[in-house]
Amino acid sequence: MDWPRSHSLNKVRHQAVAVALNIVLLFGWGVPSVAEGMDFQRLLEETSPALVTVKFVLQVKFGGAMSEALGGDQEMDSEVTCVVIDPKGLILCSNTQFNGYVELMTRLMPEGFDVSATPKDLKVLVTRPPLSAGSAAEDKPENGSKPQQEELAASLIVRDSDRDLVWLRIDEPGQRPFSYLDLAQGEEGQVGQEVVAVYRLDNYFERTATLAETRIGGITERPRRLYIPSTALSAGLGAPVLDHHGKVVGLTVFQYPEAGEVEGGDNPLAVMSQNTRMQQGIQGLILPAAEIRRATAQVLALSEQEEE
Repeated sequence: MDWPRSHSLNKVRHQAVAVALNIVLLFGWGVPSVAEGMDFQRLLEETSPALVTVKFVLQVKFGGAMSEALGGDQEMDSEVTCVVIDPKGLILCSNTQFNGYVELMTRLMPEGFDVSATPKDLKVLVTRPPLSAGSAAEDKPENGSKPQQEELAASLIVRDSDRDLVWLRIDEPGQRPFSYLDLAQGEEGQVGQEVVAVYRLDNYFERTATLAETRIGGITERPRRLYIPSTALSAGLGAPVLDHHGKVVGLTVFQYPEAGEVEGGDNPLAVMSQNTRMQQGIQGLILPAAEIRRATAQVLALSEQEEE
């Protein structure tokens, strides 16, 4: 990889999300309440195995002046945390994160900004199955050590920009059942309900599984049914949100109008309303489990038709 080009791409991505991040920091994360009597450690242990790391190469193509400024098309290694939603290796991710925020860049940049992103060489990092009793002792992890992991190839099924979702499937799952979060057991959220998001930190922090708590502060029906957290979730995007019994309430997603749909988008005085919309959209809006179930059923049905 040409380091200067990768560095330029990183700079552009950082600029694209800087406004959103600065706004969130300006207004603060808020301090959620802590539910009494909740066994957070048990909840984390039971749900975190369904969170997997997806590693891939992000191929970014620029057009026009951007291509000349950045030295042409570029590639960079990326990874995101996604959630397994069935025991055979069906995986759900945030589309915004999966395409390296490039789609968000196109909505924020002036007209004529030409850029597209294509993830390739997808690998899912999963926990290696337990070895049989007859396996060599040197192959077994020592007491107290973390389970060994392996990379499994995966394929992209479909991306849904409107809902901010992307579905993947492990190519050769074998006979093993994967840990997963069951959307069929999902619960309808209620205003005032305390909920918990589960996510993993960056690789620098050993991808440590972590919880973030908030309440459902409101429910909107536009642009679709979404639960609004009362405080911005540090879990970021693509994190499953659960009730205190471990049942899925939804998934954190980003919602922002398509390019050209923003009212007064060409008016410099409209920047404040755009910034407010950005702040509200990136705080981790929760797409309900019922909506995800319907969308997943449509995706799988379409995938089966294409395979016939």
